[in-house]
This record gives sequence, structure tokens and C-alpha cells, in this order.
Amino acid sequence: MRRQFRNFISLSLFLCVRLTSDLILGVLMMKMHTNHTVYKTLYPAYFYTYWFSYACEAVLLLMTVFRSVLVPLKAIAMNLLSIGASFGLIVAVFQWGWGASLIGVDGTGPIISFFPIFLFAIVFGLSMDYEVFLMSRIHEEWEHRRDATLAVTRGLALTGRVITAAAAIMVTVFASFMIGEDRIIKLFGLGLAAAIFIDAVIIRSVLVPALMQLFGRGAWWLPEWLDRILPRLHVEPAEGDPAPTGEHPVISET
Repeated sequence: MRRQFRNFISLSLFLCVRLTSDLILGVLMMKMHTNHTVYKTLYPAYFYTYWFSYACEAVLLLMTVFRSVLVPLKAIAMNLLSIGASFGLIVAVFQWGWGASLIGVDGTGPIISFFPIFLFAIVFGLSMDYEVFLMSRIHEEWEHRRDATLAVTRGLALTGRVITAAAAIMVTVFASFMIGEDRIIKLFGLGLAAAIFIDAVIIRSVLVPALMQLFGRGAWWLPEWLDRILPRLHVEPAEGDPAPTGEHPVISET
């Protein structure tokens, strides 16, 4: 009963944080539409508030699911890395003109203002999906074996091909956006394709496993007082479900 009450309080606080961030973003958006001067002044505040709200929610949810401090912080850092690399490539092509002719961009110019917000939201969601898929498998192996190195090795081996295949599909679809003539569609195509490629090939396949190996057992550390406060959420199969190796239990015939 006490644990259920703590879970209710924790989820209520999470919803309050979400509603507060949405309220702040709504007020900023309304003020930005009043005049151009206010828009230029408040746009950075809107973008950073938008990013901070998403980051806080992701940290709380990942910390609740994986019972770890380093795993959600690592996830946010890796997501920012892929998004930052995508933003950098967009600026190099559409503002500096590096290789612009290869995708049919005739001239350089400023990037439309709503593009960073939309790109951030889409890439953050997709990269977090890959993160949860990979880390849930690693966490499942850790819970069953308590061997950090083996958990990372098996987790990557069992999910790497799925992540790479899914990313290849997404990169192909987004890259096809650059065939069109519209500049905004080309912006989204290049930004999304580059972000997904970097996230799947470099970050999820190389950097995340390397960091988890370096963290070792410390990757799953969580203070006791925080463990008591956070609610219990599970993405792994419960006891009695198929083993993490994918092997189903053998049932003897009578």
C-alpha cells in the first residue's frame, strides 16, 4: 500500500512537471507571436525550455525504468550529440554551401526558424527509441547475470542488427526527401537522415557500448533514497517468461 502511494505521488509530480513545462512553452509561444522583436528575443528561451522539459522527462522515465543515474544522463548526452551533429551538417550545407549542389540546393541562406524545434523533437524521439531498445536488453542481461561486460556484449549482439536494419530503412526514407525541389523538404530530409545514420552507426553501435563497458557495475548505481522514491516500472519480461537469451523453456510431455 505504501509503495502504491509513493508511486502515485511520483507520477503526480511527473505530470505536474510536464504540465508546468507545457504552460511555460505556451506562454512563450503566445508572446512570440505578438511582434517580430519579441520573437527574436524569446525564441532562444523557448528552444532551451523546450529542450530542458524533454530532457527532464526522459531522465525521470529512464531512471525509473533502469534504476540507474548514469544511464539516463548518458542517454541525454548521446542524443544531444546526434542532434548537434545533424544541426552542424545542416548549417554547413544550407548556410555555408558545402556540397549543396549535390542535393540540388542552388544558393545558401538562413534556416527557417521552426526547423530546429521540429528536427529536435523528431530526432529526440527516434534516438530515444533506439536507446530504450538497446538498454532494455542490456539491463535484462544485467539483472539475470550480474556481469556488466557480458550484459553489454550480449545486449549489443542481440539488438545491433535490428537497430541497424531499422535505421537503414529510416535513412533511406528520409534521404528520399532530398529528391524534391522544395528547400524545406530538403532540410528535413538531410537533417533526419544524417541524425539517424550518426545515431545508429556511431552512437548506439560504438559509443554507448563503449561507455557502458567503462562504467562497469557503476552504470547501475542508484542511491537508496532515490530508489525508494521512484515508482517501479518494468520493460523486461516478468518471472516465468522466456529467458533473456531468447530460448523458451522446455516443457516435458507427460
